[in-house]
Amino acid sequence: MKQRLVEEHHHEKLKYSAVTAEFRRNEEERAAKMKQEIYVRERKAVHEKYKEKHLAQLRALQNYQERVQQEELRRQERERELERLEREEEELLNRLKMTQEMQKAAYAELEVALEV
Repeated sequence: MKQRLVEEHHHEKLKYSAVTAEFRRNEEERAAKMKQEIYVRERKAVHEKYKEKHLAQLRALQNYQERVQQEELRRQERERELERLEREEEELLNRLKMTQEMQKAAYAELEVALEV
């Protein structure tokens, strides 16, 4: 009888050890899976952060290029306006010169007419 109890106790002990080992394996697997999920989430977060930083840099570069292009267009427009004003000034100076020459000729004729 005692031997039977010892065998049952031994059998129970083995069964408990097997259950404990299986529980431990399951917990280790769960912990490993959780560790892998955390690693994947962290890598994804790092990737997203890098991606957002890169996109922000691209947007900043695009904005800068647009501002440079707009400034160049404004500069060209000012240059065209300056050229137009210079041409207008030259035309006005030529007209003034012609008017002065006409007045000078008219005064010369008037002077000749008054001397007679």
